[in-house]
Amino acid sequence: MTDFKYHSPSPYNPGHLHVLNREARGLIEFAIDTARTYDEASSDAGEIRRICAWYENQFWDGMAVDVAELFPNIASRRFWCRVFFDVARRVFRRELGNRDVCFWQTNYIGNAVIVGRMLLQAAKDIDPKWEGPVPLDWADEAAWSNQQQTRGNG
Repeated sequence: MTDFKYHSPSPYNPGHLHVLNREARGLIEFAIDTARTYDEASSDAGEIRRICAWYENQFWDGMAVDVAELFPNIASRRFWCRVFFDVARRVFRRELGNRDVCFWQTNYIGNAVIVGRMLLQAAKDIDPKWEGPVPLDWADEAAWSNQQQTRGNG
């Protein structure tokens, strides 16, 4: 088992996430793949290269992934927070992984959301006023809500 962990004084922090090694590898690979789809600044490209190098050279099955150590600053935490929330969406939409079967999706979606929440709390621990990322699901929800309000007011 691979353990993602983040210690925070916040009661909303999930703390630990125990993941099967195969699923941990898949989750990280999906995060890297998702991050590469963004049209982001060069600083984010550096983040992607840094995590790729960590994954290729330092990650091993069964390790404890310390979220605060792996994502040491606010920019890193904000970027990867958004990435993990978007991984959950992409798995749900069958844009990642084995599209022929769906039994594996719930674990990946849940794990991606929990890691995203760990990173959200880690970023908020540095900047309490940060309201969080704008992952694709949240942007879609805002657009849908605005559309519903327009229809209701029309």
